[in-house]
Amino acid sequence: MVANRRRRSVARTSRALAVVLGAAVLASGGTSAAVSASSAEDTVVVLGAPLVHDFTPAVTGESVEGMWTIRHSGAGTASLDGTLVADAPGGSLAHALGVEYGRLDASGVVRWNPAGTLARPTSLVDAYGERGLVLQGDAALRVPVRVTLLDAAALDGSPGDVLRVSADFVVGYTPGTSSGEQGAGVLADGAGGRAPGERAGAGSLALTGFGAVWLLPCCAVVLLVGRALRRRARSSGPGGGDEAAPLP
Repeated sequence: MVANRRRRSVARTSRALAVVLGAAVLASGGTSAAVSASSAEDTVVVLGAPLVHDFTPAVTGESVEGMWTIRHSGAGTASLDGTLVADAPGGSLAHALGVEYGRLDASGVVRWNPAGTLARPTSLVDAYGERGLVLQGDAALRVPVRVTLLDAAALDGSPGDVLRVSADFVVGYTPGTSSGEQGAGVLADGAGGRAPGERAGAGSLALTGFGAVWLLPCCAVVLLVGRALRRRARSSGPGGGDEAAPLP
């Protein structure tokens, strides 16, 4: 009876220590061991040249298009969003330029979605009307972007002036996001096509926080110590060496 009580006490102690250290890993690093193992191999690459165009103040409806490809490589997932960002978002030109994000169907036809103005652009997720966009496995998302001069009369300058716009598509992402949490917009392995001409510059998906790196081995040590203590407790039971003292 004493041996059984000792074994139960050791088991409870070792499990409690493991839980406490596991919670410390999540608090200090913000990333679980399972996520860090898969996200360390995942990369997100954005392909595409900046959109540069000279608009003439006299031509309402003049437009320019660009294309960016967001590619995810690896076995995990990445929740993402993007926004067209102007080099100089102020001024009358940025306010007069309307932004649209396109969506390609299976046949390659683009369906355009309004996304505000270049001065105040809407994000890709909001323009698509999705709760989230997730790339899963080796997948790529092609994003056509169109910028149109909505009202030439609202521009500052003379009809013969040339007003240049320069903008780039900026992508933010979170690795290791479960597609079930995001709902719509999940692109499975290979969906969206392959991104041609991959260039270097993958996003950083490393484990967050130095504390999480050394706390993970501590959890393993605690579990091993707990296992050894349980074995010792079993060996001190009946038939295992020391005899348990009878209860009064």
